[in-house]
Formats: sequence, structure tokens, C-alpha cells
Amino acid sequence: MNYSEVRIVGRSLRVIFGAVLAVGFSAGNPEIVFAETAALVVSLAGVIIFYILYTILLADRVLAKVNPWLGALIMDWPLIVVWGVIFGHVPGIPPPLILAVLLYFGLSLVLSGVAKYGGCEVLAIPDIILGKRYNVACIMFSPIDWLENRIAKKIS
Repeated sequence: MNYSEVRIVGRSLRVIFGAVLAVGFSAGNPEIVFAETAALVVSLAGVIIFYILYTILLADRVLAKVNPWLGALIMDWPLIVVWGVIFGHVPGIPPPLILAVLLYFGLSLVLSGVAKYGGCEVLAIPDIILGKRYNVACIMFSPIDWLENRIAKKIS
């Protein structure tokens, strides 16, 4: 399956989930959004730059050559670390950085839905900036995309 394209259900779910994630975590952390705005903006810019550089570093060397699901794990490890922090397993990451990663994740999901990109959600922003699409699965939504493609093929 080509993980770089997505149909209407997958697109809609990405936009809805991304918007809820970004707005929900922002609304749930007003002390960070309003009191630590500069730290949040710098952290979000840092996360964006990290993922762009990370993608450039890995794109042709790794992502183009590995299984799409392995590529998803490679790209998602920073988010997995943040989830560990949220649930108290990894101490020491500042709250603005945690929120910035969650905002990045939410915004990436919204952009991937709008851009019809069905691959790994964290690649949406680097893909738009770099003008490329990589065949990397999305851990959360690729199973839904696969089911939607099967149903669409049976109907047509």
C-alpha cells in the first residue's frame, strides 16, 4: 500500500483529531500558553526544525529504503518519549517543550489531512517544506486508511 495518499475518512479523522489534540492541550495548559508564550514558541520552532533536519538526515538514507512501518517507528520515537513524560516515566523535560511537541503533532495531523497525506503524521510539515512525500505508514491512521481503501475498491 502507498502510505503517502489518503481518502476522505482518513483525511477527516486526521483533521478532527489533530484539531482536538492541539486545541485541547493548549486549552488545558493556559499557564504555559499565556505565561510561558516565548518558551512555547521557541520550543515549537525547535521541534519543527528538529523534524525538518531529522527528515533530511534520514529521508534518502533510511526512509526510502525501510519498511513503511519501521519508518513510522523511526519518525515517531520523539513523540513516544513525550508520551512517556506525560505519564511520568521520563522526568526532566520542560512543560513548554512537551506542549510544543503535542502542538506539532496536532498541527501535523491537521496539515496531513488538508494536504491528503496519509503517511506518518510527523512528516507532514517537513514534507510540505521540503516538497517531498515519503511512503512511511502512520501508526494511528494507516489501518483506517487500509480499511477505507479496501471498502472503496469493493464499491467501485
